[in-house]
Amino acid sequence: MYPIKNLSNVVEQAHWLQLLASKLKIDEKKLVEALQRVKARENGEVEAELPPETRQASRIKGLEEHLLGLVLKYYQHLDCVKEELNPNILSIQEIKNIFLKLKSFKGELDLKKFQAGLTKEEVYLTNYLIFKAEYCDLEEKEVLNEIKCAIREIKIYDLRQKMIQLSLDIKEAEDEKNKEKIEEL
Repeated sequence: MYPIKNLSNVVEQAHWLQLLASKLKIDEKKLVEALQRVKARENGEVEAELPPETRQASRIKGLEEHLLGLVLKYYQHLDCVKEELNPNILSIQEIKNIFLKLKSFKGELDLKKFQAGLTKEEVYLTNYLIFKAEYCDLEEKEVLNEIKCAIREIKIYDLRQKMIQLSLDIKEAEDEKNKEKIEEL
């Protein structure tokens, strides 16, 4: 990033950022934001605000944690989550692992029995998230709606990420003039 930052011509910077994004197979916007952060840091400026993508990712992380906490606290809604949510779309690996174990758990959920099959870190995480869910102080009738909203937002985020990746793949195929790959995508 530093060689690109040192270019005085903005058009040249944009050209090299575009090439770098293409080589790294990432969205060009992320590189532009990274370049802005580098410039701000060098100028002694304090980063005022996180970029929208970073805020969105941390929001999704919070939603995933909130969802797991709610499901463990109000396990009577576990069947709904098993039907509605594919754990593989979750972005946090620890939470994904716990949801996969929850999905394969048979019978009525007994938290102690369930936690017996988890690692120490997973037990700590589940206890922490249950505590956070208790702190939310939701009424029983609001819980299912809260769970469904969280699942919907997580699905929307996953779909957006897939669309971004598809766009990058199409652009790569176009650059390679690979018509078969373009048609496949």
